[in-house]
Amino acid sequence: MEQLKEIRQYWNMRADGYGEAIREELNSPGALQWRERFEKLLPPPPAKVLDCGMGPGFFTCILAEMGYAVWGVDYSDGMVEQAGKTLAALGLTAQLQQMDAQHLTFPDGYFDAVVSRNLLWNLEQPRLAYEEFRRVLKPGGLVIVEDGNFYLRLHDEDYAALSDEIGRRMEQNQLEKPKHYAPGSKELQQFREMERIAGSLPLSAIRRPQWDVETLLELGFGQLGVESASVEAAGKNLPAQYIVTAWKKTVNWETVLFCGAPPKG
Repeated sequence: MEQLKEIRQYWNMRADGYGEAIREELNSPGALQWRERFEKLLPPPPAKVLDCGMGPGFFTCILAEMGYAVWGVDYSDGMVEQAGKTLAALGLTAQLQQMDAQHLTFPDGYFDAVVSRNLLWNLEQPRLAYEEFRRVLKPGGLVIVEDGNFYLRLHDEDYAALSDEIGRRMEQNQLEKPKHYAPGSKELQQFREMERIAGSLPLSAIRRPQWDVETLLELGFGQLGVESASVEAAGKNLPAQYIVTAWKKTVNWETVLFCGAPPKG
């Protein structure tokens, strides 16, 4: 719990700047792509959708504008406040709460879908979050997760080499430097603080999305799909960010088998 509090404090510190960035991103081509993806995958509005780890409300706003009944939760109260500002600026509404993704307080089978963006990598017990996603989903419900191998470079030689290569290319002006790259900047100090925290988080040392796929299958999800954005370094294709989709199975065949008559033959 001490680490969870530290993570919460970090995102509270980042809330204002992140809120501004998300409000800009809602006008980007990426937001339109997500709307199209939701139109393709989600049941029609007004289905109930949970945005878990909503941050300043990127998914929450897109879904609310589409007509979904949206609940947004985040453990950072600063992010909950920013999500409220983002919704208000667009004249949208959603149910917002401060809540731990690893211990959701919603009833079983409450939602038609659960969506999550850049959440699981910074959890102490990410499998618990997936277990909670499954619990609050209706049978046949959909989970959509976007995440990435953001701090795998701290533990994995291939990703460390990739990070070094990206740094060299930015120094040579072959890649645009992010604003937090400037030495001594407030943003750079904040990112270094997150790096310190992330070093001890479990998913910082695991290659993904393999872990996500295996975990979702173990928990009884099916029809898994993966979209991955990869980067090539030293002749290796390394997943950077990805999107995983999975449906909660409607029937537990083992339960049916053991509750009924034993199979013959």
